[in-house]
Amino acid sequence: MFSVSELLESKGHSLAFFSMEHMENTVSEWNRYFVKHVDYNVRHNLKEQIEILKKTLYSREAEKKLLRLLDDFSPDVAHIHNFNHQLTPSILFALRRKNVPIVMTMHDYKLVCSSYSMLNHGHICELCKGRRFYNCLRTKCHKDSFSKSLLATIESYLHHHILNSYKFIKYFICPSKFIMDKVQDMGLKGKFVHIPNFVDTENLKVAEKQKQPTFVFWGRLSYEKGIHTLVEAMRGLSAKLVIVGDGQIKAEIEKKIKQGNAGNIRLLGYLKDNNLFNKIREAHIAVIPSEWYENNPISILEAFALGIPVIGSRIGGIPELVKDGETGLLFEHGNVKDLRNKIIKLLSEPDKVLQMGKNARALAEKEYNADLHYERLMKVYNDAIAMNRRCPKICLNSMGP
Repeated sequence: MFSVSELLESKGHSLAFFSMEHMENTVSEWNRYFVKHVDYNVRHNLKEQIEILKKTLYSREAEKKLLRLLDDFSPDVAHIHNFNHQLTPSILFALRRKNVPIVMTMHDYKLVCSSYSMLNHGHICELCKGRRFYNCLRTKCHKDSFSKSLLATIESYLHHHILNSYKFIKYFICPSKFIMDKVQDMGLKGKFVHIPNFVDTENLKVAEKQKQPTFVFWGRLSYEKGIHTLVEAMRGLSAKLVIVGDGQIKAEIEKKIKQGNAGNIRLLGYLKDNNLFNKIREAHIAVIPSEWYENNPISILEAFALGIPVIGSRIGGIPELVKDGETGLLFEHGNVKDLRNKIIKLLSEPDKVLQMGKNARALAEKEYNADLHYERLMKVYNDAIAMNRRCPKICLNSMGP
């Protein structure tokens, strides 16, 4: 969302933001409209739980505050991102009331899966296909909690079957062809358009590498990202692996690295901006070992822009980016042996790695650059605002900072 907003501002558009309060939010004139942050990870008393339940299903606060913002900033189109729970689909009714056309970028599977990820206790799940959201409660798939799964189930039925909230969205922007096909197959109705994520190829430059072969992973440390599989595959090899990130399984990964012959693996924790990209530049090969339906990972595009090929799991939208043998290699997700074999293969073919890196950089420059993304985005905006000829003001929203 921030990348898109910077791109739009660079092209002369006026933007307003609508989100929730958070200590890490960027300070702007729009912060005064933001809804109060609710922390779902702490214990609440019964009265607080009832209030949270109401706010999670339909936030009157978000609806009222967005209406105030729309009175002060009259956008030609609203581009929404993740909004469930903190903002809720109440914002769709506010936008509809003000006759603002809505487009939405699909970052996850929330509109077809009550628990967002299409994972059920660590395994790929499509039980809710055809709006059968009761399966979320039946299997307690949302954080292995009856109460949280009940809330997620009620939320899905409320907005799909009773309020029909998502009918107001004119276009669903899908970063991958996979998510576009999958959400429609799961039963979501509407207009869909495929617009991949983009990467700033102008500022991300290829750098010289260290002599010792180095692999890198960066991102959220959670089970579906396949970090356990990656650590097992790298154990005992001569090449180094650098893991950059933080998350719920950080302690587990640290313990796993200490056990056995894994001295070639370093866990650096969270890095961002130049600190992150300077570390990535040192690597020869990136590994994206995801074990869920990845959408259109920006980490892959960042690696490509830096001239780094990717070993990626053959799942979700990853194969749309990683062309096997051209910009990297694909392996069967969750298969330690297959991943290890692909790592060893590239270790034995340094010239091949170099050529793949060049191919990856060329692909990023040609297919995933900012100007092409802007062109694709404006086609959707212009259609959504019914051929409005003015340079549009854009209203964006997000869940977090």
